[in-house]
Amino acid sequence: MQEESRLSLSCYDKINYYSFLSNIDMSLAKYQELLAPIYQFLQCETPDEWITEAKKAENLPV
Repeated sequence: MQEESRLSLSCYDKINYYSFLSNIDMSLAKYQELLAPIYQFLQCETPDEWITEAKKAENLPV
């Protein structure tokens, strides 16, 4: 039988991880706050299909 391997994090690692996640949440909140007037004006978010199409190499050069 195989023994399960588990990742063991120290308290310091856990604190850094939670701090990292907190910073991501704060960054996302800032972007959402900045984009709020644009979304309000557009009355919807950009459809995923449009973003996928825009990311294609032939559509990137300006």
